[in-house]
Amino acid sequence: MHSKVAVIKEQLAQRAADFCAHLFPDGNYRYGKFYIGDLHGNPGKSLVIAVDGELAGLWKDFATGDGGSNLLELLHQRNGGNDFSAAIIEAEKWLGGQAPCAIVKNPRPDGGCQKARRVSTNDLEKGTKADIAKLSTLLRCSLDGVQYASEQDVLYFFSNFENGRCWTVMPVFSEKLDGNAYSWPSRPGCVRQDRRLDGEPFRLRDWTECKARTVGSPKFPVAHFPLKKNVLLCEGSSDFIAAHSLICAEDMQSEFSAVSILGAGNNIAEEAIGEFSGRNVLIFPDYDTAGIGGARRWKEELEAVAGAVRFFDYAGHKRQNGQPIKDLRDFLQVNQDTFDYHREVQYPLGAFLVANTNIECENHE
Repeated sequence: MHSKVAVIKEQLAQRAADFCAHLFPDGNYRYGKFYIGDLHGNPGKSLVIAVDGELAGLWKDFATGDGGSNLLELLHQRNGGNDFSAAIIEAEKWLGGQAPCAIVKNPRPDGGCQKARRVSTNDLEKGTKADIAKLSTLLRCSLDGVQYASEQDVLYFFSNFENGRCWTVMPVFSEKLDGNAYSWPSRPGCVRQDRRLDGEPFRLRDWTECKARTVGSPKFPVAHFPLKKNVLLCEGSSDFIAAHSLICAEDMQSEFSAVSILGAGNNIAEEAIGEFSGRNVLIFPDYDTAGIGGARRWKEELEAVAGAVRFFDYAGHKRQNGQPIKDLRDFLQVNQDTFDYHREVQYPLGAFLVANTNIECENHE
């Protein structure tokens, strides 16, 4: 079992270049090393810090002779070398984001999502190729789909002391209102949902655990706004990534927007209903009582403003392992025989564009 200090040192070493740039904005990176004048951050190159490879974190000030083996010690010395615990706290805050979200303690008894009161994006990154590949494997979604979600600015990654590498989904607004473009989270009603990239439960700051940490109002849809003419609506952040995979698989990026509501128990926020005005909505419900009940409510809410609003019916279809399909991620693993036989299974989005049949899910509770 690694100590807390050892874990902090290791995580700082993994993000050494970013941490050095945070400590010393006037520094320079060249050939695996970071250069700055001194511990006070003055311009120059006397202080040299290794930021790549096995030696990441090793540092030496050639003007004074001071040096150390890790970035936590560097931070401690930069702060005057007095209170080591203060350096630990500062490093934790940086690893977890400069403005960490306020967490509501006591997890829900059903193991569902935790809701926090404040929204911050200071900790978010676009993610590396390794992040994209790992999330693709975790969710059993295509690399193209995960990459597409990232390109749409609705998928981000971050590092957190308690949870390691994490991923999050959130809405983004690209339209201009009153001549000004909205930048998230300046618009009211924003939300993000955080999950661990290793698939383990998310650990909160009081060391309780839950499936995910939801920050903001989960009633607000997660999507890239404004929406396209046609909308694929699903439940939850994992199916949201699966929705992007399905859109890519059918080459429907120009026709469909992926939208998610973060939890079947949530209605669609009243201030967001207008975003669906005139759109055609295809709902992929989770096949359980809560999921179907939520999908039915969303259909009723949307019918007042939207064009066609329909359900996609998983009934009778199975995954490649013979198990029934219960959500959109499962649908991406549909049995090949079923896939070859049914055109609406091969191209559900394409079929939706030309079909007028209302596909209900009446008998699958």
